[in-house]
Amino acid sequence: MFSYKFRDDWGKKLQSKEVVQILQMITLLAILLWSVWPMVTNLSRVADIGNDGKLLSWIMSHRGVSFDANVFYPHKNVLAYSDMLKISGLVTWPFVKILGNPGVASGVALVLGQILTGLVLFEWWKKMFGNGWSAVIGVTAFLLSKIRFEYQVHLQMWGMQYWLVGSWLVGSWFTDKKIWKLYLGAILLGLQMWESPLPILFATTVLIVWAIHKPQIPNLKKLLLPLIIFGIIVFPVVRAYKGVSLEFGYERGIREAAQNSISINELWERFWCPGLVVLLGVAIIKLFRNALSDLPLNLRGRRKRELLTLMLIFTIGLVMSMGPVLKWQDKTVKILGKYPVPLPYAAAYYLVPGMNAFRVPSRWLWVVGFAASGLIAAGLGNIHSKKSIVLCLLIGIVGGTKILKTVDLPSFDKIPSVYKWLAGQEVNCVIEVPVYTWGGRGEVIETSRMYYSVFHQKNLVNGYSGFIPPNIYSLAKDLQSQFAYIDQCDVVVHKDETNARGQGNIVYEDEKTVVYSHR
Repeated sequence: MFSYKFRDDWGKKLQSKEVVQILQMITLLAILLWSVWPMVTNLSRVADIGNDGKLLSWIMSHRGVSFDANVFYPHKNVLAYSDMLKISGLVTWPFVKILGNPGVASGVALVLGQILTGLVLFEWWKKMFGNGWSAVIGVTAFLLSKIRFEYQVHLQMWGMQYWLVGSWLVGSWFTDKKIWKLYLGAILLGLQMWESPLPILFATTVLIVWAIHKPQIPNLKKLLLPLIIFGIIVFPVVRAYKGVSLEFGYERGIREAAQNSISINELWERFWCPGLVVLLGVAIIKLFRNALSDLPLNLRGRRKRELLTLMLIFTIGLVMSMGPVLKWQDKTVKILGKYPVPLPYAAAYYLVPGMNAFRVPSRWLWVVGFAASGLIAAGLGNIHSKKSIVLCLLIGIVGGTKILKTVDLPSFDKIPSVYKWLAGQEVNCVIEVPVYTWGGRGEVIETSRMYYSVFHQKNLVNGYSGFIPPNIYSLAKDLQSQFAYIDQCDVVVHKDETNARGQGNIVYEDEKTVVYSHR
């Protein structure tokens, strides 16, 4: 009789625990979906900020292992001019195929990125600190913060689930020595390179700090084969990026990195996150007061190492986001009015392979948000009352943000008529006149042309990316050289953008465009 009662009580406890876990997951999913709700209701929407929505939809339309694409014709490896988003392209392909609109790729990537990144962080903090509700609060505070939503249109900085899972697997191997985690983690981190390279540096930072604070150094010999596997996976991508750099003799200068780093004042201006800051402050106070006293003696050492790890990651991310020199109000701080204050990013720029390829140090704030999320989950790990949980969640939600402004990417039936006409033509390449490069209205126009090219599938002399070949800049300055492409390409002249006209056969004309051809 006692055994039956014991089993019944144990079953109720287990059932209750499972119900709580399900409730935690539902709560987190509801918050994350709410934050990107416009895309949930219409997957062809992108954030109405800049031009990257169309650009990234175009990038994701180029799947497979090739790095060639249909812009900047006849240049090769043009996907290596920017982040490649190969994994996102593969993941979003079924939705594009079913819905028949390449514009849904960005919406799908954004929704999945928010959900999967949130779930990965939730599981990470729950396993590390043992409280599912504090994990939900930590994830909510970060994923609804301005740090996160600064990149709502930069999808290469949005879907972080791949490197997070890879890092967690490798980090777990440090502790439990399950070799399959090491190999799977190496594969996922290698695949991250096909998505976006910068998070590889995030992962490297997290894992090095994690390893430093482990009580035992892992057997480094076991890292050899996983590193070889990682190297094999990333080699084609590295070769493509290196090839572009060698082809044009190009690398980003350290001044560009300085321009795109944060000023100290931006922490409470551009990147101000009330919910994240308040919850982090409360968590830190609680950590200093009683975080370790509530734990058994045998767990205190491990918890201390975990907290030191997160604090160091937080500090590294913050310092790196400031770039090569200290800035205030977007101006370099100089000692005695002459000497800039150098920061560690400057040394990394010259010493870390590939570091000089990145132009936006401020993106390291993502690492700050990651660590802050974990510290919140740790500091609030001993809250259990419903009122406290609800209050903390409300602080994270009200003190956070969400998708506010969107624009719909058109399907085939809504694109300009000239591109529908081009879709039915047998022509190798097209140049659209006038040609634009970086800056102002031209960026909007060129990214739109790239998006429309997904429908007509013709090679474009035009293009827009993180890097633009020098000949395109020369071409943009000389209308006559643009019309000279008539010998090899159809010339699409936008009459509402220029009064210039070409020579050759007029094969198409409407109110806004005229197409010349040698055919």
